[in-house]
This record gives sequence, structure tokens and C-alpha cells, in this order.
Amino acid sequence: MKWFLASLLVLLWMCLPAQAQEAAKGDRPLMGSEATEGDGVLPTVPPGEASVDDGSFRILIAGDGLAGGLGAGMTRMTEDDAKIEIMNRFNESSGLARNEVYDWPSAISKIGSTKRIDAVVVLLGLNDRQAIRDGGTRHEFKEPEWVKLYSANIDRLLEAAQSAKAKVYWISLPPMGDAALDADMRYISELQRARVAEKGGQFIDVRPFFAAADGSYVDRGPDESGVERKLRARDGITFFKQGNNRFGQLVLGAIKTLDTAQPVVATAPPADNPAPAADKVKEAIAIAAPPSFGQQGIDGEDMTFRADAIRPLAPKPVSVAQRQPLGADTGPLRIIAKTGSASERLLQAGDIPAAPRGRFDDFSVPEVVQ
Repeated sequence: MKWFLASLLVLLWMCLPAQAQEAAKGDRPLMGSEATEGDGVLPTVPPGEASVDDGSFRILIAGDGLAGGLGAGMTRMTEDDAKIEIMNRFNESSGLARNEVYDWPSAISKIGSTKRIDAVVVLLGLNDRQAIRDGGTRHEFKEPEWVKLYSANIDRLLEAAQSAKAKVYWISLPPMGDAALDADMRYISELQRARVAEKGGQFIDVRPFFAAADGSYVDRGPDESGVERKLRARDGITFFKQGNNRFGQLVLGAIKTLDTAQPVVATAPPADNPAPAADKVKEAIAIAAPPSFGQQGIDGEDMTFRADAIRPLAPKPVSVAQRQPLGADTGPLRIIAKTGSASERLLQAGDIPAAPRGRFDDFSVPEVVQ
């Protein structure tokens, strides 16, 4: 019986495609790679082709589950811009404290060897409140040796991106609903900010745009079109679709506007003046979309109607009444109506004509026929 089962397993193994055998051996595709349509391996690129400039600006999103949402938002925000290509690579359980779980520096190097990358957007840290192992030694979160090793892991990722000749935009962790978690995320973000500044990348602090004036957590705010809506989920961590759209809009605006000739750090507002947002990032955000009308459904789903989706009626000549051009005079808006017309009697004299007898708005007393 054992011999039969062993033979069956060997036969099944031989029937598997070569790519599947490689995946089973541990050479699994990168999370979110374009080779997920059954290939099981990263696409191969002829030598030298990875660096060919095809006119597009390729942005690689690297990070955890929050980065996946950000990448989705950036993808939606660039649907009409053929010059920007978003490559959303994320691993929900990844971080920088446990490279043995997922090694982002190695992953970025591998992606850079097969595709040209112009920029890397990094959002990591949500899973990093844990010990770092160094050989047989375990260093707990925030211990001096933990800080040293974590900083070294940040440097490795930055160096991998820069080796791929890509600009680095490191995104701060957004505010969190739980106070203890939020304090730890601030701590991690400050470590990241320091290393990014040291290594010549750019740090974009988005916290002020998802927080109240005093820096506290809020789950509402303007969406990508400027309408006040619920942006965050009940867990106080993740974003709704409209929140990720706004997140993506903020990051794209910063990338397009920040000076890329030298390291620029978009810092948070001073503690004694929390209301103003980071100047450079604030300048980067321009809401050009038309206003939305409608309302919000259960759990914040979009039920709005946008003005640009409404087809205007064809203009018709005005023969009875017309408006004065705006700015034609400084007085109140005047309506000019044809002399003796029903419009003149209604709009200037206030004479409301009686409704025709029998119409739905005819409230006259019916005549009594003897």
C-alpha cells in the first residue's frame, strides 16, 4: 500500500507543469505580481529591455495591507492618465521586523531586474510591533538593539530601491483609532522618517490629512472630490474605497509636486500649531474634480452623482424672459420680461394666474348644478 501511494505521488508530481513544480519547491511568485494568471513565476524580460523608457512613469507600491489599499486608490486616480503605471505589489502580513517572513529588499531587487521602476512608494509598519530575531537572540519592540536592527532593515530597503535607480517616496503611517496602536505607529514612522532623510529619499507625512486639528483620530474627511464622507472602517485601521482614493490622490499630488532634485521631507505641523498641514504636501493637493451630489449609503458606499456625469440640455433661445449678464450691474439680479406677458405679471407684479378648471392644482369650489 505504501509503495502504491508513493508511486501515485511521483506520477502526480510528473504531471505538474514545470512552473508549478518550482512554486512547490519554494520559489513562489512575488505577492501581486503580474504572473498570477497561472504562470507561477515572474515574467522574463530580454536583457536590457527592463531599462527601456516607453514614456510611462512606473510607480511600484511596496508594503502591507494598507499599502495594497493605497495602491488600489492610486490606480483608480490614474485611470485617465496613460503616462502613469501603478504596479501594486503588497503582502498583507509583511513588514520590516520579520524579513524571514517576507524580504522586501530582495523582492524589490528582483522586480527591478525584470521591469524598469521609476519610483517606489513604501508603506510599511503596521505589522512591526514585534520582536526582531538576530541569530538566536530575540530583541523586543523598542529596545535599543531592536531600533538598531529595524533601522538597518529600513536602510536595506532604501538601498535596494535606489540600486534599481528608482526614486523613493516613503509614506507615513496614518492615524489609528486605538490610542496605543497609534502611539506605536507614530514611533515607527519617526524611525522611518529619520532613515529616509539620512539616505536621500523623500518622506511624505499624510497624518495631518486624516486627523483632526488637534492630531486625534477621525474617520471622516473630504474624499477625492472634496465631499465630506466617512473614509475609515470600523476597525480604526483600514480605509473604505473613498478613503483609499483620497489617500492615493494625496500621494500622487505629492509625487508630482515635490522637488525631486534633492531630498524633501514633508513634515507634520508643529506641536504648538497643529492646524496647518504640511506645506509642500498641501500645495500638492488640488481638487479639480467637479462637486458631487447625493448621499452616503450603509458603511460609506458611494451613492453620489457627479456633475461631470450629467449631460447638459441643449441651449434653447430665450424669447420671453432673460437674465442680465452676471456683473452687468452692481444691483440685485433683475429679470426682464416681455411687457404684458404672463411672466411679467408673475415675476414682477406677483399676480399668480388661476389654474385652468379641472387641473390638479385647481382648488376652486365646484359649481353646484341645480
